[in-house]
Amino acid sequence: MATGEPASGTAGTTVGNAIANTLSSVGYTELATLLNAWGVTVIFASLTPCDGYSPCTAAVDSARTAVNTWIGGQSTFLAPFLSNVDFNAAVAVDDPDSSSTPAEQKLGTGAAPADYDSGDHVNLTNDGYAALTASIPLTGLVDNTPPAY
Repeated sequence: MATGEPASGTAGTTVGNAIANTLSSVGYTELATLLNAWGVTVIFASLTPCDGYSPCTAAVDSARTAVNTWIGGQSTFLAPFLSNVDFNAAVAVDDPDSSSTPAEQKLGTGAAPADYDSGDHVNLTNDGYAALTASIPLTGLVDNTPPAY
């Protein structure tokens, strides 16, 4: 993927790789546990909006929202070596054309530095990536030393 997102990122939801009600059973929690055991600090990040991207149907966006809800619930799992970052909040704005409640979201298209949409409505601009980076609290990146063997 052009964004460097794993297959389970926003684009991944369009092909069914991330289904919110099965995230635990497909290994996300197990992966976090194993990574923590090896001294890797895990950060779960919410998925960014894809409104306007042709494969992003209402069902896909609903799955994205459900995934984000699941990720938001992981903030205390294995603390302090796991944290939750809201990438969606960093780059999303409510779509003024949305008739949904709550409103559907899309990538911000404001003037720099708030121009997050690269034009395809799913990949980010450099400013978008800067916003994601700025949303990661450096204090959450604690030393996670693996056990001695």
